[in-house]
Amino acid sequence: LELCDGDVDDWLNKHKGYITEGELKDILIGLNNTFKIMDEKNIAHRDLKLKNILFVRTDKEEYKESKIIPKLADYGFSKLLDE
Repeated sequence: LELCDGDVDDWLNKHKGYITEGELKDILIGLNNTFKIMDEKNIAHRDLKLKNILFVRTDKEEYKESKIIPKLADYGFSKLLDE
């Protein structure tokens, strides 16, 4: 378990749909890396929506640069695929 700062759906609603290019880049790169790992492990998520994309902001003092790290959640409908 990991404490996250929220989900993308709530964040977009809070900021009236506004997202910076840098934030979008962080989210898309993170999700792309997640999908690569899921592909390598033959996992299909099957419930991909904004509410299931959580994020952690790294703009706290312990991090050198500000980033958004997406976390894919809710694997309840996921399935292990045959090779």
